Amino acid sequence: MEDLISNYQTGIFNESKITLTAEPNIYYKGDKLALTSLIYNLLENAEKYSEKNAQISVSLNISNNTIELSANIVTGK
Repeated sequence: MEDLISNYQTGIFNESKITLTAEPNIYYKGDKLALTSLIYNLLENAEKYSEKNAQISVSLNISNNTIELSANIVTGK
């Protein structure tokens, strides 16, 4: 996950900053390409709908055996 965000951050156009908060030891067994596509889609939408220099906070948590991936946009206003 950190590698995906780092790779995406290098190509970001609106100068937003992305941070990741993740619980340790979260494992996913499934289609890696589909998960990668989902994460990039989440990041692209966060960038698209944020203002220049926004802070995009991505979190990865587990609750009731369900993995939760979310993005918050902080504009500083």
